[in-house]
Amino acid sequence: MGNPISRRRSATGRAVIRLIAIVALLLQCAAKAQEAGPASGFITLGTSGGPIANAGRSQPANALLIGPDIYLVDVGDGAAGQLAKAGLLLLKVRGVFLSHLHFDHTGGLMAV
Repeated sequence: MGNPISRRRSATGRAVIRLIAIVALLLQCAAKAQEAGPASGFITLGTSGGPIANAGRSQPANALLIGPDIYLVDVGDGAAGQLAKAGLLLLKVRGVFLSHLHFDHTGGLMAV
C-alpha cells in the first residue's frame, strides 16, 4: 500500500498541475477576448456557495464570453437556467472549466 503522506502529496501535486492548466487556458481565453472586441465579457451566473439551495441565488457558475462562444467556469446547480435568464444560448457553450470537484461547482454539469 504506499505511504499515506506520499499519496496525499501526489494528489496535491496533481491538483496543482490541474489548476495551473486551467489558469493557462483561462489566460488564453482572456487573450482571445481582448482580440474579439466588444462581444466579450465575464458574467457571474451564480454566487451561492455550499450544497444548500437558496431561492435568491444559484450555486457557483460564470460565463466567459469570447465573440459568439461561451465558456463556463464552474457549473453549480441552476447554471443552465441562469444562462437562459442572462439571454445566453446553451448551444453556444464551447467548454467548461471546473475550479474543483465539489458538488456546488459541478451540480449543473449534466444539465449543460
